[in-house]
Amino acid sequence: MKLIRIKDKKGNIEIAVCKNKQSKSICLSVSPQGLISLTLPTFVTKTQITSFIGSHVEWIRNKLEKVRKIDPDILAFDREHYLKHKPEALRLVKNKAHQWSKFYNLKFNRLTIKAQKSRWGSCSTKKNLNFNYKIIFLEESLQDYLVVHEICHLKEMNHSKYFWNLVEKAILNHKEIRKKFRKLATGE
Repeated sequence: MKLIRIKDKKGNIEIAVCKNKQSKSICLSVSPQGLISLTLPTFVTKTQITSFIGSHVEWIRNKLEKVRKIDPDILAFDREHYLKHKPEALRLVKNKAHQWSKFYNLKFNRLTIKAQKSRWGSCSTKKNLNFNYKIIFLEESLQDYLVVHEICHLKEMNHSKYFWNLVEKAILNHKEIRKKFRKLATGE
């Protein structure tokens, strides 16, 4: 991996560049933490890289601006932050999981709070529910959606139409809320 620094009137941009034998095209991304990466096929020349980055500087700046608006607690990834907020997350999730499992008349076994970088929740085939501790930093509609989503997996372990019909019984606007989660994940 190589770092490229771009300097313009608005400041410096640092881009991690990685050539990949399997890549067929150039891929530019900005993580929720503000890390910029450029993955490209091995045959791309320095001139092509410079030209590509030059034509995407404004796009990068827009992405970085959106990332800066995300709550820093959602982006934190250290053990101390997790341990500090885990008890509060467990209380919140227990209350919501019991509320929504009664609504659906479904039972779960174990409930766990984890520190995950990219997952918000999961449901195992053993009916164990797992949630990211960062749920406490989300607005309440997102919290409820997340818990309902995993509770519905107790009945339907996929994302079929039947599953989404279950979700919709409690969260009528689940499609808009899913879009919010995607934006949160991509910083858009």
